[in-house]
Amino acid sequence: MARSKALVHIGCALALILTLCSCGFAAGTGQAEIMPLTAAAPAAAASDTGWAGLESAVQSYAAVSGADFSAAVFDEVTGQSWTFNPQAEYLEASLVKVPMLLTLFRQATAEGRQLTADEEYLAGRMIQYSDNEAARKMYGRIGGAPELAATYQLIGVSRTIPGDRWGVTPTNVEDQLRIMRTLAEGAGWLREGLRQYLLGLMESVDPSQAWGASAGAAADGAEVALKNGWLQDKDLLWNVNTVGIISADNARYAVAVLSSGHQTVADGVIVVEKVARMIYDFEETGTVDSAAENPALGL
Repeated sequence: MARSKALVHIGCALALILTLCSCGFAAGTGQAEIMPLTAAAPAAAASDTGWAGLESAVQSYAAVSGADFSAAVFDEVTGQSWTFNPQAEYLEASLVKVPMLLTLFRQATAEGRQLTADEEYLAGRMIQYSDNEAARKMYGRIGGAPELAATYQLIGVSRTIPGDRWGVTPTNVEDQLRIMRTLAEGAGWLREGLRQYLLGLMESVDPSQAWGASAGAAADGAEVALKNGWLQDKDLLWNVNTVGIISADNARYAVAVLSSGHQTVADGVIVVEKVARMIYDFEETGTVDSAAENPALGL
């Protein structure tokens, strides 16, 4: 995953609140799965003991914190993926800005053309600053829900159904991980230069946007491409989500952590960063610090 892009800077400041939207979602009970992927031929598959250690740490944190979250990771080295609470659904929020651009790039690839200056401007605003007005314009430009749905079909996204209003769609971690894997691995309908361009935007987000999937990894100098999303539901509780692609000394993986039921965005950031840090520790070292399970110990 060699790229001549800027590394993500560590950011702790939170972005400004999105416009309130109303949408319900259903949350499932916590469960974890290890799923070997048929397309992969791992040279050295992670042991069940190793994955079980991550599962135990995440389950313990869920029990102690009482937080509602799901997590998924795909290990590019071993070809294995792991999910926690895969049936739960959360509001997609600004995570949809990544597949919006994948849709634009699919169209540009099919048309054999370069992006226009305006498209590049909107793309930068959407990813680096999570600009909602830029996303609104882009959604119209790509053709809205039908074209986004066509991209989802190519990726294998099955439970995230686009509508007229972007961002309020329920989604789950398995769908979000499929999107990240497409970005990490490429696709025949996606020109390589455009894939690298999107990764570069996600690697150079504004410091106020650089939380979430970067937890632990950025401090160690890993290459981090990420996108976050946060949105209130009909009960005025916050969904806070993060997705990313991490390339570290001993690990290459795609990750998604989705959460809901938070009184504030800051509460949600604590949860997704806690889980993202446990996943990074596991991917980098094969172990998870037991202290990471205790929310009272902080990040």
